[in-house]
Amino acid sequence: MDIFGYFDNPIQTKPARDPGLTAPCPVCTEPVGEVAIKTISLIAHPDDGRSYFFRAHKDCWKNASEDEQSHIESLLIDNRID
Repeated sequence: MDIFGYFDNPIQTKPARDPGLTAPCPVCTEPVGEVAIKTISLIAHPDDGRSYFFRAHKDCWKNASEDEQSHIESLLIDNRID
């Protein structure tokens, strides 16, 4: 799934990569859209210099189990995008 975006450095105001609001929610796979979404930020590796993010529907993320959330986050952490 093409869900992850990132900033190259902390002073950037626009992401270097942004999958956009048509990207699928990682929980239900429907496009996230513009209403009731949550942006989740991650740092995959402290030495990387990038901060990563993805978007999900608020209700989908809230109702996902901790294991499901961890699995989605590990997709990035275990397989960093370039």
